[in-house]
Amino acid sequence: MHVLAPAKNCRAIDVKGRVADESDQPIATSASLDRAVWLDMGPKAILAVKDTETGRELVFTGPGRVRPCVGGEERFYMARGEVRTTAAAGARPGAEVLVATPHGVVRYGDARLDIKASPGEISIRADMGDAWFEVPSADGSGITEEKIATGKRLLRKGLTVDVKALVSTCEATAKVAEERARIVLKPGPTERATPLGERTAEHMRARRTARFACALAGAALGTVENVGDRDAFDQTLGRAEARLRGVPNKPSDAEKSESR
Repeated sequence: MHVLAPAKNCRAIDVKGRVADESDQPIATSASLDRAVWLDMGPKAILAVKDTETGRELVFTGPGRVRPCVGGEERFYMARGEVRTTAAAGARPGAEVLVATPHGVVRYGDARLDIKASPGEISIRADMGDAWFEVPSADGSGITEEKIATGKRLLRKGLTVDVKALVSTCEATAKVAEERARIVLKPGPTERATPLGERTAEHMRARRTARFACALAGAALGTVENVGDRDAFDQTLGRAEARLRGVPNKPSDAEKSESR
């Protein structure tokens, strides 16, 4: 099973009702959420999560299934359930939070949001601040983005989730991002004709697409009930994330001399 880096600063600051990991171990108030596991929440259960380093807080309400602080980041997977975000607390210039659901990824910098996800529906309400709903295209060529401004609500119904297809899109976009990174650091003879700035911009766009595609696929894994199947998908996602975040090797001296 692929295990992401621990979320060292992630903690449950308030727990009410039944919240347990997949081994049925209950989560208590003040518990560390460093483990990369899904948490199941009973009806009306509450799980308030805080990044003790940034001060960012989110409150999840059951019934639901969530995976907090993925990879030690301000990235949260919610397969189903409801989450309320807090404005001001933890907000920093340039820092964004991702709340990924099986239907799309919500990103925000400083906002008070109410997000609800169920098997066929998603609802996002912005009470304060703005948020963006990101959905990577099925072919991985880009992202459809929709802004939810203060006082607005986005509602999507009749949705379906194809976990296998989402994982495949994550793989494909991560591969493209890795190739774009190689072209920046180690361009071939024809690729050097493109200015570095253009190559870098293409890499950033590809990396952004892959980041959202893989977050979407990661959240969708929470809809897979068979643990064995979920672990297999998780390993594939882990390899894709490694490609997305990795840095291609710089050219060796021999390769440099060959390219002259």
